[in-house]
Amino acid sequence: MDQGPDQTIIIFGARFILRTDQELILLGRHCQSSRLEEEGFHFKFSKLNEALEDLTSSNQS
Repeated sequence: MDQGPDQTIIIFGARFILRTDQELILLGRHCQSSRLEEEGFHFKFSKLNEALEDLTSSNQS
């Protein structure tokens, strides 16, 4: 498989920085939170933008 420089950077970042499978970044996956919720997991934030705002806020607790 011939890889361009962008794909090489993605593979490196996935493997060594994020420690995940590069296919998750290159191809993506269709994920749903319903299975986690069925198993009793409760999310602190119901919307992604709420979680990202909390992560980037200066009032980290």
